[in-house]
Amino acid sequence: DGQAALLRAAQQVERARTTSMTYVGATIDASSEKGMYTLALSNLGAETYTITATATGSQVADTGCTTLTINQAGLKTPAACW
Repeated sequence: DGQAALLRAAQQVERARTTSMTYVGATIDASSEKGMYTLALSNLGAETYTITATATGSQVADTGCTTLTINQAGLKTPAACW
């Protein structure tokens, strides 16, 4: 759920950049489809962004994959969760 939400959010941010030539001002949906993660957009710049998915509810018990990230370069962390 977190991975899918991050990939959708990255697509939203990339679409915003194609119209304004910057990531600044981009927005994303704040939660995953199943509601197991909340998303936050940070590090917004002309050429950078980071999206973080943080586990909520019962997903918090997931060992090691409670916080997932993706950035403009496609770097996904932690690698073991992808």
